[in-house]
Amino acid sequence: MQNQGLKRYLVNFTSAFKFGLMKTIINFKSVVLLCLTALFFYTTSSAQTSFNPKVGLHISAIDGKFKDTSSLNSRVGWQVGLDIRKGSELFFLNPGLHYIVTSVDLKKEIKTNGGIQDITGSTTIQSISLPINGGIYLTGKDQALMRIYIHGGILPNYIIGIKSVEKFDLNPSEFNRFQFGVNGGVGIDLLFLHIGAKYEYYLNDYFKNQPGKNRTISVSLGFVF
Repeated sequence: MQNQGLKRYLVNFTSAFKFGLMKTIINFKSVVLLCLTALFFYTTSSAQTSFNPKVGLHISAIDGKFKDTSSLNSRVGWQVGLDIRKGSELFFLNPGLHYIVTSVDLKKEIKTNGGIQDITGSTTIQSISLPINGGIYLTGKDQALMRIYIHGGILPNYIIGIKSVEKFDLNPSEFNRFQFGVNGGVGIDLLFLHIGAKYEYYLNDYFKNQPGKNRTISVSLGFVF
């Protein structure tokens, strides 16, 4: 009888725990969805909202090597995206959506009968970035001729594709496809034209099994309306 009671208690406890865990997960997802919905309506409302489509160039630096034998040296890459500015005459929220193509040179050493031979190649890494920044107008938003601002915040980034290269085993599963970083920059609006520059620093390693973080400097040109 005692064993049956203990089993019944364990079954009830397990069911209650599973129910509580699922309820917590559902509540968390609901909160995240609510925040994203509120952010969407806040940034897309018509009052004091600016749209900033842009294109630009960047260069990255990755500390470390891929699989100990292969090195990645960054070349100039490019990006295209849209930022939204929503706020007052001084402070504003500045989320965005960017498509990024990073170009890198590859190099590794292989042993041959004649000694060590260098193998070289190049590839591109495509990713989607969702910066969530806040900013401050240094000259004031009501300056029609020229506006200068600074911004900074968090930077989620996801690698969506890696171009394969002969003689280099670039398996996407060996990259940390989700990157999380911080960024900061400065922008200038000249009437409807935009010029910007920013620095990005990613907090987690670029590869799963090798240490090495990614840093990026970029410049951009675009419009603001």
